[in-house]
Amino acid sequence: MQQLKYSVGLFPLIGSVARKQTTGRPKQRSDEAVENIKQIITDPPKTSISNLSQHVDLSYGI
Repeated sequence: MQQLKYSVGLFPLIGSVARKQTTGRPKQRSDEAVENIKQIITDPPKTSISNLSQHVDLSYGI
C-alpha cells in the first residue's frame, strides 16, 4: 500500500510513476550476480542472507 501511495504521489511531481534516479551509490546487482545467487539458494536451501551476501560479495540492506 505504501508503494502505491508513493507511486501515485510521484505522478504530479515528475509526470511519471517511475522512480527518480538516485544520487546515492549505484547498485552492484548484475545479471551474473543474480544467476549466482539463484544457484546458491537452490543448492543448499538453508543459506542465510548474511552468508549469501559474503559468498557473492554483495551487501544487503534492511
